[in-house]
Amino acid sequence: MLSEPIRGTIFMSHASADKAYVEQIIAALDSALTFYDIRTISPGNATLDAMKAGVSNAGLFVLFHSTNSRSAWVDFEKSLAEVQAIVHPTTRILVCPLNGSDYKTLPPWMTRYMTTTSEFRPNDTVRSIQFLYAKYLKDAFPDQIKTFPGREALKREIALAVMRASASTGHIVSALVLTGVQGMGRGTLASELVTEVYRGMRPGGPIFEIPAAGDAVDWHLRFLEDLNGQLSEADTANQIKAFNELIPSAQADTLIASLEHWSALNQVVIVRHRWGLRDRGNVLRPWLSALFQKLKFKPNIRLILISERQLPREEMAQLQNVRQFGLEELDQETIAYILSERISPRYLDAQRLPELAKNIHGHPATANHVAYLVNSGRSIESLVASPEPVTAFQDRILAELFDSGVLSKLQRHILKLLCWFPKLSFQIIKDVFNDEIAGNLANELWELVEFSLVDQSDMGRYKVPAVVSSSYRRRSTDGDNEIFGRISLVLKTSFDEGTLDFGLIESLLVAVVSSGEELSDRLVSVLTPARVEPVIEREYYEAIGSVGEESRVHFKRCNALASLAMKMKTTDDSLENILFFGADSSIRLSEYPDDMIKLMKKKGFLTADYIEASYLYHQKRDFEGAARCLSRSLEASGFRLRNIRLLTRIYLRDGKFKLALDTLNKISHTRLLRDTGLVMMKVRALRGTRNHADAEDLVAHLKNRSDEYGDYAIYKASRFLREGQFREALKYVEQAKKAPKANKAVLNFLQCACEVESGNLENLASTCALARSMGREWDAWQLLARAALAERDWRSAEDYISRVPRKDWFDLNVVCRTLELKLTDPEIARDPVARSETLQKREEALRLSADAVEGSSYA
Repeated sequence: MLSEPIRGTIFMSHASADKAYVEQIIAALDSALTFYDIRTISPGNATLDAMKAGVSNAGLFVLFHSTNSRSAWVDFEKSLAEVQAIVHPTTRILVCPLNGSDYKTLPPWMTRYMTTTSEFRPNDTVRSIQFLYAKYLKDAFPDQIKTFPGREALKREIALAVMRASASTGHIVSALVLTGVQGMGRGTLASELVTEVYRGMRPGGPIFEIPAAGDAVDWHLRFLEDLNGQLSEADTANQIKAFNELIPSAQADTLIASLEHWSALNQVVIVRHRWGLRDRGNVLRPWLSALFQKLKFKPNIRLILISERQLPREEMAQLQNVRQFGLEELDQETIAYILSERISPRYLDAQRLPELAKNIHGHPATANHVAYLVNSGRSIESLVASPEPVTAFQDRILAELFDSGVLSKLQRHILKLLCWFPKLSFQIIKDVFNDEIAGNLANELWELVEFSLVDQSDMGRYKVPAVVSSSYRRRSTDGDNEIFGRISLVLKTSFDEGTLDFGLIESLLVAVVSSGEELSDRLVSVLTPARVEPVIEREYYEAIGSVGEESRVHFKRCNALASLAMKMKTTDDSLENILFFGADSSIRLSEYPDDMIKLMKKKGFLTADYIEASYLYHQKRDFEGAARCLSRSLEASGFRLRNIRLLTRIYLRDGKFKLALDTLNKISHTRLLRDTGLVMMKVRALRGTRNHADAEDLVAHLKNRSDEYGDYAIYKASRFLREGQFREALKYVEQAKKAPKANKAVLNFLQCACEVESGNLENLASTCALARSMGREWDAWQLLARAALAERDWRSAEDYISRVPRKDWFDLNVVCRTLELKLTDPEIARDPVARSETLQKREEALRLSADAVEGSSYA
């Protein structure tokens, strides 16, 4: 939290004749931070006094200098700015010449300040303003605007590589590629490289965010929109069609034609592209390979690319004008230093700081979140003693922030809005929360930005990092539906009127899908697969985290969008992801995705075997067929972990514990320990082979590990259910529910079993209906059998449990209890034949349960 409010606005000095141009700049800036014209002055304030106050409070004074600006008002503002620059040296000055004006007509004192040029487009000017304002904040508030240490050695390495490149290879470094997981500081490092490594270049260049799996066309559209302004619906569709018809070399030429604009401004271009720079087979996308080659002959273009995937080392070694650097975890001492800088001195425990730093595992973003927790009242001692909130950063940190009341109600609403609708401008957020004062809204946003809960991207748009979004979307806040209704109306109205910013197409798609409406042909014509894929993925994981009809609705949307996207031209990487989400959604709806599987097989996607096996296992209960299907693709490198997970589950369900262990041994022990689900599978396999000692060692290992899927809690709940300790079992069910990625349906089945055994049948009907809707009738039969036992009705219990085709330990336990109850029936007691048959069945059930996997129904 900020110790004091950040002060300082952006004063926009201009002549009324230049207002049309200046308003293009204003529209891209936060209105809460700008002093623009008389509309900025509060009612009742004198204009002259307001102007004086506006300049004296300015952190950045921007003069739009033209022949029109030779007016008394503008001259008055310039004289105020001269005094402000003397009294407050941190104040920044920016001159933006218009209509052919130059420095010669400026007051002498202003000629030494940074100016834009006639080649600057409106967006270039906006970025220059944002850069200088950020520089002012850093200089004026050094205790509150923190730097990010830890990458000094890497910066030196990069600086030397750039400096020595031309001498050693004959080529300058045209592109730097920064790789690593989210939260490692790649964006911060890129910004620092612009000012520290490329010192001779003008700062404030563009930062483009490309959809995660985007392609060259997404680069082209983003560049074009930045240069020419918002594209119309028709223009977007035409650009997509024309660009996709170009061969890769021509696509590279088109991108270079746009990049040359920023090279003429002597600026570095930063591009964030999470996954889309590589193609299948560990090769660069053809257009990117062509772009790198052509950049050898464009010495003034400089790129910094930020990717989560390392580019192919073989190709990188051959390219002499591209260098790739990975951002690894920071060392423990650096993390401790970051914590000491960000944690308020009154909360800092120097003795325990090294222990806390150790638990952060070198992740800078986690360090920021931990500092936020400590400053909000959580003690360092408690985080050291119970490190789960640290290691489960993506979900548990946010859950704690939400549950502890640290975030204000408005901040929770802002987070929920940005999780679902990324890249919103301040103006759109203000329209959604139209009852809030702009200054209050800006302060709430600033506090969210400070601790990495919200990012402010290029052009002043706000978004939530993926690690935050994936968790917080599952959270319910008061008024969600009303907020979603407002933003949907705003975006759809803008689209219908032809005024929607193309960068918000993805948000519009979320709005349309969330409202259950059909996608119009107009909307489809301006979509690229990279825009559709994130929405498909979101719908899929929303379905996983939901139950009942809500889950089915999300799966249906996911499948429908995947069917649409598979008809679009896209890369194989992107297509395989889309088809997987869509096909798996079909299977979870008890439908066979014939068209998608055919296309998967035609393309040679390994996911086809997984989807086929999943259908055989979950819907057909053909364990042998599913195992054969997975085994033939297990030796391939792709999709390996998911295949291992499903194949192990099949072997466990079939009581083949040795094969389950052999399958799990195909991955390293270190990798297995990072996944609680895989660990619990190995525990069950070890128990099945009577190796209880190793099983208990693994269980003990999990106690202090993050459990985002709730696997450990589910395991403990199933153990207590087995032992008849239903109250304890329900406690662990509740604990598992807090895990953000836990299977909600499984938890419903487990909870209902405990409730039925305790005599509570309230949720029985709805849970059985849920099981049937998912194609898991056997779970419904087991629950009904438990309910019959609670009523001491062995006949109904025997009928229900006999319908379960392949019984796990819990099914067999119900069989044994049913037969024991049957033996107490006087009719059976006086019939030696019936009694003998019942005893034999009980002995067989006991024998089978001794070899059965424990709790596979709840795995």
